[in-house]
Amino acid sequence: MSSIGKYFGTVLFLATFLLSTNVLKGQGEGTLIGRVYDAETKEALPFAKVSLKGTYYGALSDADGNFKVSGIKPGDYSVVFFIDEYISKVFTGITIKGGQSTTINGALKSASYTLEVTEIVGQAELVDLENGKSQTTLSEEYIAESSYRNVEEIVANQNGVNLTPDGVQIRGGRVYETTYLVEGISARDPLAGTGSGVSVSASSIAELDLVTGGGDAEFGNGTAGVINTRIKEGSKKFRVRGSWLRDNLGLNTHSASAWNTDIASLALSGPIPFTKGKATFFTSGDASFSDTYFGVYADQLHSSLFSNDSMWAPRQDNRWANTIKLTWNIKPGMKLSVTNQHSLNINQNSRTLQIVGNDAILRPGFPYIYSLNLNNANTYTHHSNLTIVNFKTVLDSSNWTLDVSAGRLFTALQTDANGRPFRESTVDRINDPASIVADPIDVANPNDSVVYVFPGPGLYNNNGLGTLWHNHHAQEFTLRYKFSHQSKSGIHFLSLGQEHKEQEYQWIDVT
Repeated sequence: MSSIGKYFGTVLFLATFLLSTNVLKGQGEGTLIGRVYDAETKEALPFAKVSLKGTYYGALSDADGNFKVSGIKPGDYSVVFFIDEYISKVFTGITIKGGQSTTINGALKSASYTLEVTEIVGQAELVDLENGKSQTTLSEEYIAESSYRNVEEIVANQNGVNLTPDGVQIRGGRVYETTYLVEGISARDPLAGTGSGVSVSASSIAELDLVTGGGDAEFGNGTAGVINTRIKEGSKKFRVRGSWLRDNLGLNTHSASAWNTDIASLALSGPIPFTKGKATFFTSGDASFSDTYFGVYADQLHSSLFSNDSMWAPRQDNRWANTIKLTWNIKPGMKLSVTNQHSLNINQNSRTLQIVGNDAILRPGFPYIYSLNLNNANTYTHHSNLTIVNFKTVLDSSNWTLDVSAGRLFTALQTDANGRPFRESTVDRINDPASIVADPIDVANPNDSVVYVFPGPGLYNNNGLGTLWHNHHAQEFTLRYKFSHQSKSGIHFLSLGQEHKEQEYQWIDVT
């Protein structure tokens, strides 16, 4: 009896164990359900990818925007919502429990497609399980609450970035190893090879992506990092925004506490009439004028590229920037935009011309040797114009998308003796600047048979003209396209494309 009892006891134990294992297995898997929709219109977003970061769990939303991910092991996950033409959204710290369904709804905001932009709900992850690079996305709200005036000032205050007189250094990389993009098109200065070829003001930025540690292959030779700027789109209601800052009250323009500086900004946006809200515009203008902190300045700077000097160069340092963006939402999943970024700088800073290489010597930009007469020093004019056309569409229900961009960047750099031609035809070296002994002569030893005079101040004082005359032009054309595809499971992603560039240069130096 005892052996039979042990036998039945063993069988009962095994049966109970197997039954409990199946029950626990059923209870050990969780489910994630929810709906993906447009945050503004509340319309469903089909074919949106929903995935659990760092895993193979995922699904695509159906025609009604609903999704279901089954068979998830219990634990804490980051849930990612992604679809083209919308800002990705990440919910961190989502707990999945065995035998239970967890509901998360993804309300996504519309956005133009550039680099990956992500909205994080919850605490940001310290380690990105799916990405080897470090990326920071700075929103329009963050930029608006700060006192930054342009792209360089914004990125200079981020970790791992250093702003030098030559440009932006990311994680110790050289300045020419940083890639500048505007709407996905290269804006690197083609003349110097460093820095941005156009000046983008903070008031024009919708989002700024800073990638440190090198970008993807599609963004060229940004081995140190990538700075990508997305320009604001027009709002559905007419909006006006402006500001004016100055460091004086008009009575103390050149006192110890003021540099005679004015900074002005004006932005307009809204719908384009007679388009039923499908087309919008955004435009902004920014200007900065200052006599700088050196305490000496020319009576009037003259640029040979522009005729109205008093308007374009009222101070010693003059910076202009203009942005225009037109957007046409042709239909859901299809968008066309045209962006123009225009900038103009006129000053006497020689670093405007200096080209940086491995063996370049850092030199200050102020023309100290001409400080007795800055009216004859070299004046530098840097004029840039960037035009970009973007077209993005969802090809069909197979989840293929096409992104086509075309851009033209034109940069001109003119250097001359404050607007003068290089030399008059009948004058040779008499105009060369020099430091000479000038009247009245100060004699050092008037009672000796051989007298000596005190030399001049060491600064140019013979009314000579600046000896540099440079005319640099560069034109760069870019055409790029990119196909993207997501598998029906939402797990796999494929992208392929091509970029073609053509450059033209004119380089004339007379010294």
